[in-house]
Amino acid sequence: MKLQAFLFDFDGVLGRSEDLHHKVYNRVLKTMGYTLSIEDYQARYIHHDDPGLFRTLNRDRQFGWSEAKVLELSEQARKWFLDEMGNKDILYPGMRELVIKLSARMPLGIVSMGDRRMIEKALQNANLTVLFQAIVCADDVKFPKPHPEPYRRGLEILNEAGAKIGLEPARPENCAVLEDSVGGVLSGKAAGMTVFALKHNQSAKLLMEARADHVLDSIAALTSFLGLDD
Repeated sequence: MKLQAFLFDFDGVLGRSEDLHHKVYNRVLKTMGYTLSIEDYQARYIHHDDPGLFRTLNRDRQFGWSEAKVLELSEQARKWFLDEMGNKDILYPGMRELVIKLSARMPLGIVSMGDRRMIEKALQNANLTVLFQAIVCADDVKFPKPHPEPYRRGLEILNEAGAKIGLEPARPENCAVLEDSVGGVLSGKAAGMTVFALKHNQSAKLLMEARADHVLDSIAALTSFLGLDD
């Protein structure tokens, strides 16, 4: 497999952050007497950004929240997430080493429906900021995952950065995506890229049904598959 670029999802892939997101969402919801089970979160809401989660939850449960209320809840969730994270390194074990090895071979990007402030803070905590040439978040696209726009935009930014140092533009079929959710897999596949999926939050069956090219148990398995073992 000839790869020219590698694009990572963040939550549940680079960052061991989905449990933290779920905790924060429940903290917000409990102020109004509601809860969201981890099973429901993983099955239906995991690929959403903060406003998308609260909008979808609002529709599903017919809470009757206004858009202003949705945005207020989203901003509260973001603030509490940053407070909870603090200066902790929340990357999955082995992910930092994988990123460093891949960065020596090809341009890297992040395509996430999470908040840019959270992602940049997490990269700063892990001392990885300079290794990523592109970060695409929910606010950067019109259509979120599972639409292909997020990954198409990520590749566009990587190619723009690469052109400045004389790199040949990467083609979608020569790009890999690392995901952990059905929505993310669908987005990467629709963008014409090879999709690796980690079973961090959803089952192999669901990820395979979404047409992930490779479903792997661990970061170590991915490192080995890519031939990056020392």
